[in-house]
Amino acid sequence: MDAQKQNMLQEIEKDFAGDKGSSSGKKKKPRSEMPRPSPQVWNTSDGNLLAEWKHPSRHDGVQYTCIACSFVGNKRRKENNTCLVAYATNESDIYTISATDAKMKWKLSRIEFGEIAALSFTNKGRKLCVISTDGTLCEMNSETGEILKETKFPKKYISTLVYTFDDKILAASDGNIRVLSLEDGNVLVKFSSVVGPVLHLSSLEDTKVIITSSSSDNLSVHINEPGNKKVTDGPVLLMKDRPLTIDSKNGSNGDNLFVLSVSESGIAYIWNMKTKSQVNINPTKIKVEASDSSGETKKNHNSILAARFISINGDDQAAVLIVYGSLNSPRFALVDCHLCWGGYCCRFKWQYSRK
Repeated sequence: MDAQKQNMLQEIEKDFAGDKGSSSGKKKKPRSEMPRPSPQVWNTSDGNLLAEWKHPSRHDGVQYTCIACSFVGNKRRKENNTCLVAYATNESDIYTISATDAKMKWKLSRIEFGEIAALSFTNKGRKLCVISTDGTLCEMNSETGEILKETKFPKKYISTLVYTFDDKILAASDGNIRVLSLEDGNVLVKFSSVVGPVLHLSSLEDTKVIITSSSSDNLSVHINEPGNKKVTDGPVLLMKDRPLTIDSKNGSNGDNLFVLSVSESGIAYIWNMKTKSQVNINPTKIKVEASDSSGETKKNHNSILAARFISINGDDQAAVLIVYGSLNSPRFALVDCHLCWGGYCCRFKWQYSRK
């Protein structure tokens, strides 16, 4: 695999409601704005479409319920260059395909699972974790589909959202949030959201910080200290519109917390918290503006569809990958942001052609 493909990140088009395999979340778009019903893998370095998967089903009732993508092994080593996309359908089928040529690696049909609630790669992509709405957790060999382990836990834990990490499960049921052990499904931490049912969840890998959003236009930070089952409420991060996605990352010194969210209006917000309990933080905003070849800028900004942290440099710099434009033909940009205490607006311009 060449250096460009080694460094690529995959933006998968998906035709389902919610984030990261969740069963609720995003406001549904008009049908004319919905993406084509096929997963697509894009090279974010040059914007080229790498692969597109055509579902083998002959009828139109197949829908995708969740999707995940990961390199297998160390993506920087040429001998470990496999990149896989896994997705589940409303028919309880799980497909795993190669991200570079869209060839199917394996398929698993488990009708007894019920609907698949979440898919996630763990152990550097070597395992695929599947969680169904009936509370079954299934760990599989990601390259062969071999079932390695099955675990059961109460299905009420995951009625709203569920995510998996290498050793934990983060789940929400209305306003109740739980951290479960991936090993046996036992509850490690439980707390409630004081602002109502949870629509979006995000967490650091160690689940020391959990970020939630409800029907309001804000994010809530919850702090889970190691060895303590009690979770304390941190600051509320203010937005001017409802969040669609949330990402978070620790700073280089371990104390800073960086939070990234994309709003329904297509603006990315970034908070740089010097401590995890810091309050009254003004965010840095990223907007995309269109300009023609003459340099004239259009008044309306181009909506950001998704964003994620790529790296954190020092205490006040972050590299953010943004996806903007059309779902059928997305554009990608890597934006370097200097995050000051007072916050400011970072505008990224792209050129369009006049008709």
